[in-house]
Amino acid sequence: MSNIVFVIQILASILLGDKISADGPDIYTIMNPDGIDLMLLPSIKSKTVKHLNYGDNVWSSWGYTISYSSGKAEYVKDTINGTEGYWIDIYLDNDEQGGIDGYIFSPYLYYGDFVNEANNELVLEYEGNHYSKTSYHPDLNWFGFYQIGDQYILKKVDINLKLSTIDTSYRSDEFYFMSDIYNHDSRSVILLTEDSVVAEYFIGSKSIIKTGYIETLFSNFEVGHSGDNSKNFLYPKQLRKFNFNDKKYFLEASEQKSQKNNSDTSLIYKLKLKITDNQKKTETVKITNLGIYGDTMEHSSYKSPSLNWVGDLNLDGILDFEFKTNSMEDKCGGFVRRNIYLSKIGKTIEYSKALIVQKNYQS
Repeated sequence: MSNIVFVIQILASILLGDKISADGPDIYTIMNPDGIDLMLLPSIKSKTVKHLNYGDNVWSSWGYTISYSSGKAEYVKDTINGTEGYWIDIYLDNDEQGGIDGYIFSPYLYYGDFVNEANNELVLEYEGNHYSKTSYHPDLNWFGFYQIGDQYILKKVDINLKLSTIDTSYRSDEFYFMSDIYNHDSRSVILLTEDSVVAEYFIGSKSIIKTGYIETLFSNFEVGHSGDNSKNFLYPKQLRKFNFNDKKYFLEASEQKSQKNNSDTSLIYKLKLKITDNQKKTETVKITNLGIYGDTMEHSSYKSPSLNWVGDLNLDGILDFEFKTNSMEDKCGGFVRRNIYLSKIGKTIEYSKALIVQKNYQS
């Protein structure tokens, strides 16, 4: 009898296609690390249409076909492993004309394109709640960077991806991302380990990274806090000197006008690193441009990054650098970007493109 109901619901969903918005179905992301099966019918006992992987995108029209008059969703409600949710209609591409491809249990889906593609050899991610795209991917090797007392350590970690139990079946203009039951952001996804100490950040790598204690020359960044770096800003024309592993490091800040167009008054902040070894061989390493900042009053406190940390993070004998920067759209400094530059030893010493982890310290 229940199968007949399911078939009727499938036919009803197809016949009600005229209720789909003119903009087409919404995009969703598979957030289960092991992936999820797309089911032919809205039931865990149904035939599997296709296995979908973590980070895959699918589309659904369910946000447009909810009935608000009764206060209940016109979808099959279910409980799987103690989690309540709904079986929602899924399209495998952004085209509803071919009909529904199957059904997925809602707690395994997150509204929007939520996962960054892990194309880089290294990515950064932070522990805790996420309200924007995540760089976590289960296929990478993950390492935690921890401050324990006055020591720093890098170790391999097992990250648990805690999926939200929240469905978005009651989305409306007023509560677009809110659940009627949990009163919480349905885009929240939480990365956790079993450690009692919170990691400064996680490093995801396609290869194995050497782990152990990390020698450091400088740090004032407290775990779980944004830190007071007012004395550590690197303003243009300032120079910092470091000695490490029989080498001298000269880190110099500079700026130049943007070359976008004649009317652009923005300035480009740059860092240049010069390394001198015991044989007096000098090599200049241009780390990177750290971005364009405005010359208006509201940006004056945040236009120069602060030097958060200096140490040998990848344990190759060459110093690595971490800077704290703020979004230019954020005048209060609540959104903090931590920019990591890792040394790369080849024929010459180079540095990676900035690995960036961003967090809202006001949340």
